[in-house]
Amino acid sequence: MKLVSKISVLLASSLSSVSFGYSVDDFTPKSGSAAEGFAISSRCSESQLARPQTEKLYKWLFECGHLPAASKKALTFKFDSSTGDVVERTNWNYPIFAKEDPAAPPQTWVIWQPPFEEFSVASDPALCAIPAGVAPYTLCQESCLSPNERVLFDDGYEPIANALRLRKINLMTLKKGSSLESLAFEATPIKNYVRSLRDENETLLHLFTKSGGRIRVTTNHPLVDATGKMRDALDFKLGESLLRADGVPDQIISIQKKKFFGKVYQVEPSSMKSHNNIYNAEGFLNGSANWQNETIVDFNRLVLRSSLSNLLN
Repeated sequence: MKLVSKISVLLASSLSSVSFGYSVDDFTPKSGSAAEGFAISSRCSESQLARPQTEKLYKWLFECGHLPAASKKALTFKFDSSTGDVVERTNWNYPIFAKEDPAAPPQTWVIWQPPFEEFSVASDPALCAIPAGVAPYTLCQESCLSPNERVLFDDGYEPIANALRLRKINLMTLKKGSSLESLAFEATPIKNYVRSLRDENETLLHLFTKSGGRIRVTTNHPLVDATGKMRDALDFKLGESLLRADGVPDQIISIQKKKFFGKVYQVEPSSMKSHNNIYNAEGFLNGSANWQNETIVDFNRLVLRSSLSNLLN
């Protein structure tokens, strides 16, 4: 498969609302087999680029012919379901590249940084070359749980890192027809587990609630609030409430930012239906990788929000 075709696979996923976290079996050895029911996708952390760097990377990608110019919109814009408009993303998406390290254990991948800084100064065609064996590895995914956060599967709670190791695939997600007054869950197969490329330094938010609950997540991990709306963890303030899996709002009494070194995790269900991308972690309603990657475009029509008047009356 040609390089431009490989990147197009990633972009086609975003445009067709399939997923930004592609299955790594397209470009890397798959950790699980098809019989085991899922693949492992990756997220970016140390490879995060600031806007000026991203603009230089785009210049390299487009002018070198690695991506068609028309694909830029898929990387930089999103559908805002609250207004019905297409708006610019706060954080642009971009591919990262990697090559398997032959001197390391199998499936050890080393990030390759394109020479976009040099290319931005002098558009030398020689800088367009990509070394043999290097391929697009993933598009960045950022929302994740700490490895010890317990996620509800069909046979009970399991820390998410253990769930990956045990090859658990039946995630308990919201059932169609659920409301704030009556939440029901069903088993939905996991398409991908999302995991850090390597142990890395992370900033985790520790959210403590009035009931004694706690959840540890990355700053833009999606959580459901008391009104049934999905929000980034960083957007929550003291005194606001998370929505528990029993439908009861739980007031946040403490928010702590703490450093963490290791891998963080997320899940990507096989279904793209909005209700099947809401799951139970540590007793709270969480959004899947599909929510953070904005491939779910109908969350403002989520039935949980339609019951708000019943909750307040």
